Amino acid sequence: MIVTITGEPIEYVFAPGSHHDNNAFKRLDFHLLEDSVMYGDAAYVDQEQEFELKEDLNLQFFVAKKQNSKAPHPGHVTYLINHFRKCVEASFSSVVRLFPREIHAITSRGFELKVLTFILPFGFSRL
Repeated sequence: MIVTITGEPIEYVFAPGSHHDNNAFKRLDFHLLEDSVMYGDAAYVDQEQEFELKEDLNLQFFVAKKQNSKAPHPGHVTYLINHFRKCVEASFSSVVRLFPREIHAITSRGFELKVLTFILPFGFSRL
């Protein structure tokens, strides 16, 4: 899910829990304003994707580095990444809190539709 710094959902993609987060990330459309800045966790480390976002969409994309990274970010960048990632985590948790304990759906499309009925009202409540 991509959210604004105030926690408003902008884009999301559904993916099975067994898929790597980076595969879902690559399916996003990135309908964002030019010169936008994105922050992500270490699961999204993909230098090719970072280059494409910067070149094609003029987005700055900062990804948290793993502890043993050979090219760590400066301290202030790491602080910003951790700070703004909390907005995403908080928004995601708030949406999930609205879900019932069980979602009954016959098809995957039906499941997506039901989950969407929780994401949209949350997004409107944040405006």
